[in-house]
Amino acid sequence: MTQVWCELRYGMKGSNITLCRLNDPEVLSVFRQKALEKALRDAQESEGVDEVVHLQDKTELMRLKGLFDLITPTDGDAV
Repeated sequence: MTQVWCELRYGMKGSNITLCRLNDPEVLSVFRQKALEKALRDAQESEGVDEVVHLQDKTELMRLKGLFDLITPTDGDAV
């Protein structure tokens, strides 16, 4: 069975270490919610400012939502 976890990493690109790894459903749920909230906020902030960036932000929001729907359990989304 495939597992999903959140990982806290430290370092620079290409050279980092894992400080902590958690697969707690509550942590995954909070991470999912916060990531979707940030993606939604980014899409809202770019609306009316730059059409291309806004399209990219909306696409990223939908991509993240679809990905999270596949890999994490959910009790329903606020986003």
